[in-house]
Amino acid sequence: MTSADVFLMRYISILDCAVILTNVIYELGLNIQKCTINNIRKKGAPPGVVKVLSKMLDDQGALRDERNARFHHGTEHILTDDDQVFHALSMLERMKIATISSDSSGNKLDVSHFFGTGLYSLQIKFNKPTKSLVKSLNIFYNIIEPDFEGRFGPLVAAATHGFCARREKQAWSFAPSALRRAFHPASDRKGDPASRVPAKALLRLHPHSRRRAEVQPSLHLKLKSSLSRSFPAIRARRG
Repeated sequence: MTSADVFLMRYISILDCAVILTNVIYELGLNIQKCTINNIRKKGAPPGVVKVLSKMLDDQGALRDERNARFHHGTEHILTDDDQVFHALSMLERMKIATISSDSSGNKLDVSHFFGTGLYSLQIKFNKPTKSLVKSLNIFYNIIEPDFEGRFGPLVAAATHGFCARREKQAWSFAPSALRRAFHPASDRKGDPASRVPAKALLRLHPHSRRRAEVQPSLHLKLKSSLSRSFPAIRARRG
């Protein structure tokens, strides 16, 4: 599989994944095999989402047909003007065998030149659709973000297993006793359910949470007071 094959596979798959994601977020009830732009439109997907997905499909153009031809019919992509010579020279160079310096017409044969020419043609061919894809994805994410947060935010916050829940548990297990007392002064025993921080507050305190700036002022005061009692030296030095 060449780099062009990998690009085509991933490039085309992004749109398919976006359609499946739309089906999940808006709970359209389609099977994965039936997740197409036309089907999600019939099921009531927001017009803005359908519009940007349709643009992504139009931008793919002939690249989708090329992907299908390469993966489903075994069509080879032409990298250079003479791929057979390029492959033969590359194999001889890899085997450290002296290569022919020129062809029968006297033209110089250079593997690096062959490869550079092929790479440049791929860049010219793929750069434009890639940049267009990035812009379309940004628009797509901006449209679905409110619905995604509204539907899955509460589920993530209430999760009792999985990556997010495990990360929150680990973050809380390394919290100092002063931090645990700030939430539950009556109990400071490790592992005691009463000493666990509420899920929403922990999410706000998590260093990787983008909502960390939304911590309530009363919580700041509570933490400051508790830490000051636990570390009088710091309080004296600041005074």
